[in-house]
Amino acid sequence: MSVVDNLERTLRVPIAKVASKAATWNPARERPSDYFTYVDLSSVDQSTKAIVEPRDILGSEAPSRARQIIETGNVLVATVRPNLNGVARVTADLDGATASTGFCVIKPNPNALDSGYLFHWVKTPQFVADMVRKSTGANYPAVSDRIIFESAIPLPPLFEQKRIAEILDRAEALRSGRRAALALLDELTQSIFLDMFGDPVGNPKRWEMKSLQDAGVETKTGPFGSLLHKSDYITNGVPLINPKHMVDGRVEHTGDETVSEEKARKLSAYRLKDGDILMARRGEMGRCVVVKSHQEGWLCGTGSFFIRAPESVYLSEFLELALSSEPMRKHLENLSGRAIMPSLSGNQIKSLRLPLPPIEIQHSFVAKLEKQKAIVDAQRRHLNTMDTFFASLQQRAFRGEL
Repeated sequence: MSVVDNLERTLRVPIAKVASKAATWNPARERPSDYFTYVDLSSVDQSTKAIVEPRDILGSEAPSRARQIIETGNVLVATVRPNLNGVARVTADLDGATASTGFCVIKPNPNALDSGYLFHWVKTPQFVADMVRKSTGANYPAVSDRIIFESAIPLPPLFEQKRIAEILDRAEALRSGRRAALALLDELTQSIFLDMFGDPVGNPKRWEMKSLQDAGVETKTGPFGSLLHKSDYITNGVPLINPKHMVDGRVEHTGDETVSEEKARKLSAYRLKDGDILMARRGEMGRCVVVKSHQEGWLCGTGSFFIRAPESVYLSEFLELALSSEPMRKHLENLSGRAIMPSLSGNQIKSLRLPLPPIEIQHSFVAKLEKQKAIVDAQRRHLNTMDTFFASLQQRAFRGEL
């Protein structure tokens, strides 16, 4: 019998039959004087599916959600906003750490379910779509641990699971290498910016400093409250751009948040123009993108600001890098109060002070960026090709066609 026949004949089984839940504890009560490593929802990078920023916290200061003890090979699945697919696998350096109850922690039975296979399964479009379909809550969609454990996973023999996981691991490593190359190019861009203009917060080059408002820059907070409701969303309408659509310095919109042309006309004050800067109002501070010509007429979403500067004052490329620079990110985090879900107000953005270098020097900076852009574009095309290949490989893997 072929591998395909084996997989097709293998019934899907609930994850609960081949995995268990994590043990729990209460750091504040059990070890108030000791530090522990805490993994919350913000610790997981949604693009790389990895735990990147765990925190060390004193037991007496433990959040109420810090309860689940995680082990090497456990798989974490965020139960909130399942469409974002906040998943990660626990590495050896985090063995014994504590995870938020905002995750469903899956502890695979090593005799029945391979950790790597499970990790790749929870990243599949099939799993994500299933969780989105079963989620509840209009404004804050979520699924329960029970729903995740009851969801079915195709379960070939263990040796076949390991083989599939190894193939997908190798393919993922190639994608990670390309993403790392793009990250280095992004760092080079920031280095060029800092070399020419310096830290935009400390202003060591002593440029003239003005608030965005005083510099004649228009800033506007996306529509909310009575202006825009979830019930206004339709399919295949005019896109609304929110922070989740700002990916690696560009807009990636999949049609998940759009409104009718009639509604868009009522929101005409939030229409975007070529060269506008879109900036996240909440969440990751300093996340920015420049609106491109084909996105003109789209709308600024509830979770975003748009910033429109006269071309005689700021070029879009300069403004984007000034706002997304590391010093500015830290400054914005301080302004937001470093809350669990940090956010900025419209007045804070209007009063934000930035250097105002001569426009001729900004043009010189943009000319340097153009030389690098061709390399970045080529790397991004290669990554897109890899992403397409990986998606195909992933589908074939769980259909038993590898």
